[in-house]
Amino acid sequence: YQRRVHGPPGVSKGNLNIHVQAWYSDQSEITPLFQKYKSAASLQDLTGPNAFNHFNHTPNINQVKLPDHTLDYLFYSNPIHMNEYYVVNHLRRPDIKMYDISDHLPIVMKFVINSL
Repeated sequence: YQRRVHGPPGVSKGNLNIHVQAWYSDQSEITPLFQKYKSAASLQDLTGPNAFNHFNHTPNINQVKLPDHTLDYLFYSNPIHMNEYYVVNHLRRPDIKMYDISDHLPIVMKFVINSL
């Protein structure tokens, strides 16, 4: 098994934390999902200046303490309509950060199912 990090289409290896770059693959298996389905976080969200708002994974290495890339995604299609999407960065207690509990932050999508 060789660990690989697959970012959304358009993400440059150079934009990733140096400790993750060794595992990054420019040939992303997730590209067909972006082509076929709607992503809760758009490519613009994931690659734009505020991409850090969608970071949901912290590498299991001591040098990186905060989420530094997006690893988990939510995709959907009709008849689902997304109302809201966000990454849960903290619990209701501000003194506890989610990334202290797990290396994967929860992602939430609120949606409605339209009638066919």
